[in-house]
Amino acid sequence: MSLAALHHRKLTTVTSASNGIVDMLDAIWTAVQPSVTTYVDGTTRTFSGSGTGWTWTRYQNAGVTQAIYASPPTGSLAQRIIIAGATTTPSPSPTMLIDTYLANRLHIGLVKNAGNFNAWNAAAPFTTGQFTGYVQLATNVPTAPITFTVYESEETVQIAMGTASAGAIYGAGAGALVDPDTGDAADGESDGRIYGLWTGGSSTFATMLTNATTNVFLGHGGSATNSHFVTFNPGLATTAATTRSNFHFSMTVNSYTSRAGKYPTIPIYCVTTANWCGRVREIRVMRPATSGARIDASGVNKGYVYATNATNATDAVLLQY
Repeated sequence: MSLAALHHRKLTTVTSASNGIVDMLDAIWTAVQPSVTTYVDGTTRTFSGSGTGWTWTRYQNAGVTQAIYASPPTGSLAQRIIIAGATTTPSPSPTMLIDTYLANRLHIGLVKNAGNFNAWNAAAPFTTGQFTGYVQLATNVPTAPITFTVYESEETVQIAMGTASAGAIYGAGAGALVDPDTGDAADGESDGRIYGLWTGGSSTFATMLTNATTNVFLGHGGSATNSHFVTFNPGLATTAATTRSNFHFSMTVNSYTSRAGKYPTIPIYCVTTANWCGRVREIRVMRPATSGARIDASGVNKGYVYATNATNATDAVLLQY
């Protein structure tokens, strides 16, 4: 039995003052802070019930931003997404999943069954819960200006980070990303979901939808700076390496445009090294397009393009509206 569909909403793209870690965190905060009450399409950003607005909190040490973290509008397993970093390596060092902590880099992690905020660099950033550990959102930080575009849904967050001049995109996302689509209790958490975290790796996306381990979407490599995609093992604190299922995508404008001029899309499925995992929720492969673009059909918003580049039509997926 499938879970309720997610609906992706786009927040206003912001540009950081520099490529410094504090300016990058503050730029993300500018985009997501609770005082932002509308999305780019003019719809209201609602923070509870059936809304899609996540409640973000900024942590500062002596007035310097070191972390922002968020809780969803729904009570889905008390999950929290945290993005953090500092100009130096703090003591204690943050818990990492695979990558090595580096100063002046953005790091993202996911917690399920979270209690109160503890400290971003503690072994457990929240007083209770299970933590993935951090992965680097991007190892190679681009030169300023840096743009951030955040997409929220009821239970997930996707982030596109890039250089305004070149348009190339770094990426990451987290939340209740996967629907087991089986209805069997053993295949998901107690709420039927599978929670996970992904990042594109050390550099901007290459060919985003190839079956590779570096600079791709929902790929996983076991080395630092690789792309990473992990999902929590249901009911446990451990995570499993996860990837898009191994079938070949051949995206061209013609092959993914219907005779009527519509843009067909196909679902994305994922696997762990041991088992089938499920369907990635309301993110579908589409024709090459420009990242951030809105896709309309007969004047109706169908979603937003998440792609390798914000200025050229490249490998792309659709974040369904």
